[in-house]
Amino acid sequence: MSSAPLPSTGASKGWRGIFTAERVALFLLILAAALPYLSSLTFGFVYDDLGVIVEVPSRHTWLGVAQAWVQSYWGNPETGLYRPVAQFMYALLWNLGGGKPWIFHLYAIVIHVATTLGLWWLLARATNKWAAFFGALLFAVDPVHVEAVANIVNSSEVLVAMFGIACIGVLLRASMKSDGGVVIGWKPALLAAGAYMLAIGAKESGAGIPAIAFLCLWGWRSESSGRQPTFREVLVGGWRVWSLCTVALVSVVTARFFVLGGLTVSQHWVTHEVRNFGFAPRFWTMTAAWPLIGRLLVWPSRLRMHYGSDIVIPLTEPTIWAVLSLAAAALIVIAAALLARRGDRRPLVSIAWVAIAFLPASNLLVPTGQLLAERTLYLPSVGIALLVAWGANQLYGAARDLGGAFAAKLVTGVPLAAIAVGGLLVTYPEVIPWQTNYTLFLHGIEQAPRASRPWQLMGDLYANKNEHQRAIKYLQRAHALEPGNDNIVFFYSEQLHAIGAYEGELALLRDASKENPGSEQTWVMYLVALGTRRGPDSVLAELARVPAHDSTSLNWHAVMKGEAYYNKDLPDSAIATYRQALVQQPHSGNLHYLLANMLRQTGKLPEATKELAIADSLKGGRPEAILRMRSEIALARGDSAAARKWISQAIRIAPLDSSLVVFQRTLGRAS
Repeated sequence: MSSAPLPSTGASKGWRGIFTAERVALFLLILAAALPYLSSLTFGFVYDDLGVIVEVPSRHTWLGVAQAWVQSYWGNPETGLYRPVAQFMYALLWNLGGGKPWIFHLYAIVIHVATTLGLWWLLARATNKWAAFFGALLFAVDPVHVEAVANIVNSSEVLVAMFGIACIGVLLRASMKSDGGVVIGWKPALLAAGAYMLAIGAKESGAGIPAIAFLCLWGWRSESSGRQPTFREVLVGGWRVWSLCTVALVSVVTARFFVLGGLTVSQHWVTHEVRNFGFAPRFWTMTAAWPLIGRLLVWPSRLRMHYGSDIVIPLTEPTIWAVLSLAAAALIVIAAALLARRGDRRPLVSIAWVAIAFLPASNLLVPTGQLLAERTLYLPSVGIALLVAWGANQLYGAARDLGGAFAAKLVTGVPLAAIAVGGLLVTYPEVIPWQTNYTLFLHGIEQAPRASRPWQLMGDLYANKNEHQRAIKYLQRAHALEPGNDNIVFFYSEQLHAIGAYEGELALLRDASKENPGSEQTWVMYLVALGTRRGPDSVLAELARVPAHDSTSLNWHAVMKGEAYYNKDLPDSAIATYRQALVQQPHSGNLHYLLANMLRQTGKLPEATKELAIADSLKGGRPEAILRMRSEIALARGDSAAARKWISQAIRIAPLDSSLVVFQRTLGRAS
């Protein structure tokens, strides 16, 4: 009888051995990070997923897995984006999963879980286990992460954070071997630089990771960890890693230059609100938005799929909000610096993490593709997690001194657990709209009815379905909200043209060109519509009224003037126009191409061939267009074999261009 309780005691110890605090914490973090996003496994390709993954054919073949390293992000070098690691993953996942979207969404969830666990480890280097767990838990369910995890292509932000934490983790582990000093050997330096290269290969937002790593080596350690290193010790002791990270950055930038043919993003892809802004207007615009950014990082109870000029108001001079934002930021930094002087550097490191991580997307260094996007806050939110863990650690210590460990866990754990549950309750329903474009854009309209972008996207969605009347309804509303947006004008005028409302189209473009006189796109569209409705003389009169003021407008003047002369059956005048423009712009491949085409149509084949060769050398036209004109010149010379050869090459480059296929069939019938 007396031995009966022993098996129960052994079983109890066995269960305790299995369900350790670390394993329970691990399970809860995995569950919290994955649970809100499990519904996304049933979602399709949405929003930019289509342009980056579905509509880039090379990513659908195993060869495309290798080609990802030498292609642009959108499959078009003009976009100025090069993210080879993300591109590689999309191509790999497409081929592994047969193009099924669920495998992409599973991948996004897995890397979010991995990032959460990496953050948990990082937090535990400088705070107690209780604080580290809750800091990671709040990060796992943070609603501001929805755009980065629920949308496939935005998961590149998660990749950046995952590789960034890996880079920093390698360096922190290496530094633990020295008491207060920082000496990084070649092996950890190589591993850290490799992780950094993967991070910036996933997205440009990872550029500042070495600076964050430097600060973590300097100050992300507990107060009881012994002597803290100086800046000089971190710089000198880590010279290997700083050198290798520089090599990694230069390598990616060099690859970007050769793949894209340059380093900058095309101005067409810069958000129109700050496209023509210098540094000062961008600075005041974005500093006035810092309270909004702070709210999204600290208390993201309300989300939006798009942040436009209705909420981030473009400014050309300082306002009270911008000045107050600067003052508040300065006070926060001063307070953190004072704590650092007293020996606790962790708050300063946390705040610096937020600032450095957000800088590439801040529009302060250079204008970017968006005023503000929640996805770009994924890496900065790691800094907030560091700050939360530090605060929980300090509160835990104070409560433990007053009431013991159990009281400390209650004081810190209960409110943080409640916030985590609240975050989960916000995150889960915000994931659901990302299942289709329709649900996403409709949700965007509901979130921000005065923002033009969701209305435009819904209009584009119906336009692609050839439901023109519905498209016009949404585009009309978008235009009313933002009449100066030339992209909205473009799509709206297209739909008016599609239903035969030509006078309405012309009136829209005329008014839009007056509303936004700096938009070359709107002005050219107006000239095209004007020529269609009023004839070429009206175009020539408008060109005379609006003189060219820069190289771009000079180019368009020549293009539209030459076309107007051609439509007046004055090809010699068109040729003279192109030749005159080429005197001022001899390296314009587009003008050489147009001149070649006009010479071909007037039977001047030798001259046309010469101009086409120049256009080809200057990249003045699409390769398939160059090849088609070669085919047309060959046909005009009676060389049908050469004509078929050139058009076949053009079709291989652009197999979806139906006009090339029709021309090839015409050649077949002619032969």
